[in-house]
Amino acid sequence: ACSSNAGKAMFGDKDFLVIPNIIDTDLYIFDEAKREEVRKEANVTHRYVIGSVGRLAEAKNPFFSVNVIEEILKRRSDVEYWWIGSGPLDDQIKEYIESKGLSDRIKLFGSRSDCNDLYKAMDLFFLPSKGEGFGLACIEAEASGLPCVVSSNFPSEVNITGEVVFVPLDKEIDFWASTIITELDKVYDRADFNRILRSSKYSRAGSGSMLEDYYSKVLAEGKKD
Repeated sequence: ACSSNAGKAMFGDKDFLVIPNIIDTDLYIFDEAKREEVRKEANVTHRYVIGSVGRLAEAKNPFFSVNVIEEILKRRSDVEYWWIGSGPLDDQIKEYIESKGLSDRIKLFGSRSDCNDLYKAMDLFFLPSKGEGFGLACIEAEASGLPCVVSSNFPSEVNITGEVVFVPLDKEIDFWASTIITELDKVYDRADFNRILRSSKYSRAGSGSMLEDYYSKVLAEGKKD
């Protein structure tokens, strides 16, 4: 399985092996020039960007996300929110944002092939999912040097940098907003985050030959039988 959550969902109390999904950490190395380029194109040079990456589907909890951002915007005038990804709720979320008069602060980017660059333009990753088998987007965000505020439905394994904050979904919206604002105001060495990810089991180098070794072991045991 790719995580403890996924393994428990698939196999229950049976034994299972976690072989993590990996990313190309080189794609996510923080680049100040690329950050400024993307932010200039998005006309967001003067604001902090909170971002979510995932399908616009019920499992990712996008309506709740909009409500949290709405609360943040009541307290901060220097924030913008991006959602990267599309899904069955595209139209409903767009209408929901418009109904709140927040279209100038909440931007729907749809499906993109340049998420690695969009992460560089962000200042914090936020995703209050109702359920996550693993949450690879959180790993990508960390590799780009972002602090992360996610629901406690994410598996603890995603906290590679030590800067992932898990919040239960039963916490009030103002609690979520306060947590995000606190994390947003912290200063991080974004390049250092990438170095941590590069040496973890979620990178090509860090994971080594785990899957190959497992298949070799199974084949060897099969020959013995």
